[in-house]
Amino acid sequence: MKTISKSGEPIRVFVADANVMACQLMVRALEQSLKPVVVVGSASDPVEILKQLGENPSDVAIISAGLRNEPVTGLGVVKEARAAYPHTRIIVLVDSPERALVVEGFRAGADGVFSRSETFEMLCKCIRAVGAGQIWADLNQQRFIIEALATGGPQPIKGGQRD
Repeated sequence: MKTISKSGEPIRVFVADANVMACQLMVRALEQSLKPVVVVGSASDPVEILKQLGENPSDVAIISAGLRNEPVTGLGVVKEARAAYPHTRIIVLVDSPERALVVEGFRAGADGVFSRSETFEMLCKCIRAVGAGQIWADLNQQRFIIEALATGGPQPIKGGQRD
C-alpha cells in the first residue's frame, strides 16, 4: 500500500539525529524502503539542521530530542523549526517515551513523538500519518498529555476577550 502526500508526490523527509551514524542509517533505510519517501536532507548539528531545513523544503522532519550542542538542545531545535518552518510537520525521536519528554516534545511544537524502541515499519507509518496531517501519539503518550493539561494552571486564550 503506497501512501503519497496530498500533492500526489512522495513525502519529503528531513532527518536530524545527534549520532551521525544513526542519522546515516535512518536516511539509508528510508531511501531503500519501498515507501514513497524522499529524503531531502540530514544533519547532526543544531545550527546545520535549521539551515538545511530552510534550504531543503520538507513535509516531515524527524528531529532527535537527544541533540546536544548548547545552548540549543533537540527540543530547542524543534521549537525553532516550528517557528521558522510552520508547514513542516515534526516528529520528535526519543530514546524512551518518558512522561516529561513526551509532554515537552508536544509543547515544543511536535506533531508526533516516536520512540527508538519501535520498529522501522512503525516509523514509516508515523511518517505517513504525520505527513497526512495527523498527530502521532500512542495511548500512554496521549494520557501524559491529558494529565499535563489537567494539572496545568489555566492558560489565557490568545485573542480571547472578556465581556
